[in-house]
Amino acid sequence: MAPNQPSLQRTAFWGVIWSAVQSFSVQAVSFIIGLQLARLLSPDDYGLLGMLGIFTALAASFVDCGMGKALVQKQHCTDADYSTVFYFGLSVAVVMYTLLFISAPLIADFYGRPELVPLTRAVSIPLLISPFGSIPSTILYKELKVKKSSYVSIASTILSGLVGVCSAYMGCGVWALVYMGVSSSVFRLILLWIVCPWLPRLVFSWQSFKSLFGFGSRLLATGITGSVFDNLSPLLIGLLYTGNVLGYYTRALNYVSLPAHTATGVLTGIAFPLLCKFQHDDELLAEKYRLMLRLNAFVIFPLLIGLAALAEPCVIVLITEKWLPCVPLLQILCFSLMWYPIHAINLNLLLVKGQSTRYLYLEIARKAVFLVILLVTVPISVTAMCCGSVVCSFICLFINTYYTGKILRMGLGAQMMDILPSLLLSLAMGGMVWSLITFVPMCQILQLAVGVPAGIIFYIGLAFILRRPELTTACQLIRNNLRKS
Repeated sequence: MAPNQPSLQRTAFWGVIWSAVQSFSVQAVSFIIGLQLARLLSPDDYGLLGMLGIFTALAASFVDCGMGKALVQKQHCTDADYSTVFYFGLSVAVVMYTLLFISAPLIADFYGRPELVPLTRAVSIPLLISPFGSIPSTILYKELKVKKSSYVSIASTILSGLVGVCSAYMGCGVWALVYMGVSSSVFRLILLWIVCPWLPRLVFSWQSFKSLFGFGSRLLATGITGSVFDNLSPLLIGLLYTGNVLGYYTRALNYVSLPAHTATGVLTGIAFPLLCKFQHDDELLAEKYRLMLRLNAFVIFPLLIGLAALAEPCVIVLITEKWLPCVPLLQILCFSLMWYPIHAINLNLLLVKGQSTRYLYLEIARKAVFLVILLVTVPISVTAMCCGSVVCSFICLFINTYYTGKILRMGLGAQMMDILPSLLLSLAMGGMVWSLITFVPMCQILQLAVGVPAGIIFYIGLAFILRRPELTTACQLIRNNLRKS
């Protein structure tokens, strides 16, 4: 039997609202803090932490090991399930931190930067903290209690941001970034215990472990693969180029990821637990899936294309001209990450249907394509590598939609027809904004002050004139649910 539609729609709506509040509030605070830090710190400081990204991300993948998603996917979880996952995650965290602590001198020698020894040991501390908050976080996520999760994320981001900025003002350099990361984990843990007080029981169930790890192990393999390949670019840039170049790349990637991951997270963050409720009704599942796909594209495409059009004034005004070399990288990456929501929703659908094995196969295929393109382009230049990521994103689009077509008859062609109108609207808006700031003489501050509202008005106005259903659906959802509140 399908879930109660009005009740579930209302739950989903407020889940999206609070997910939006959380994502945009956290990212807004992070963005403001990041601006201050970028002004106070050097590109090389960011490059140093970028060199460690692959090692910390890989260790974090082992700690998570996909068990959290397994708990969400399982319809009815017991105390034994939660306790088993906690003890397993804590054990893995201790092992991972020990390995990184011992390997710190080897990592420093690998890059030829001796200062990485203490940095590696300090930046890995959150690995030991995260297992204690993993179950409360999973419970909030599983039960769609996004409001409480929002409080935790916003408060911990503000508090840790203050730690980072104060440290930077005191001249701590790269250590300001380390202090911010560690304090974020501590604040998040304390707040999670406050809003969701959970304590493990003295029980470890091998039956629960086998059941959950059967699903989670494929996600673990996927997470490891993703961590390695997501951080392979910084690793190679750190080896082949200078710390400054890596700093420019990581700043560009972070600023592009800000709208891409935030806007996608608003909908996909609620998508997995919501779509799981329709996992046995393919007709309703396809309907909700297409709606999320269209809404994601409608929001994210204009954000990324608009950012590409306004990249130069954004960088100069917000983080000063010393970061100008990251502008072309930022613009190219916009056209790579704009397809991120399509990838994310397709992969979410596989998990909803419990097909974690296919999920793993898709990840392996995508990473193989990425590896080939990366190895060909990164020796040429970092700009060539970013261009290669755009090509890779298009190829992976074909790969990701293959199994979706098998499951719900929603292959690449059908999905492109759903998102093509939003793409064309966004390109028209981006062209208008770029022409406006290029051919009308204005200072950089005025370019932003005029370009941003002009782009928003143009995009929404054109969508209204063309009667795009995405705009109509969003307005109807807001109107109907606010009326009932």
